[in-house]
Amino acid sequence: MTSRRSEDLGFKALTPDNWREPDETSQQFARRSEIAGMVAMNDVDWARAILSKQLDARKVLAAAAGSTRSAASGESAPNR
Repeated sequence: MTSRRSEDLGFKALTPDNWREPDETSQQFARRSEIAGMVAMNDVDWARAILSKQLDARKVLAAAAGSTRSAASGESAPNR
């Protein structure tokens, strides 16, 4: 299997010096600002977006673990 370098896929190679500088691919993503309209996403926006998905995944896994425990104990799930 041939490995492909990140630069070949349109991403820059990260280093301690350049990790906060946007590459061409990431500059295509934007967010809506109430003041300025559409603006490029910065490092804080990316961190917020990534971390929110991780938190959502934890909620799903916690809910799945709870439903597994309920099924094992014979409890019925609440109707919603």
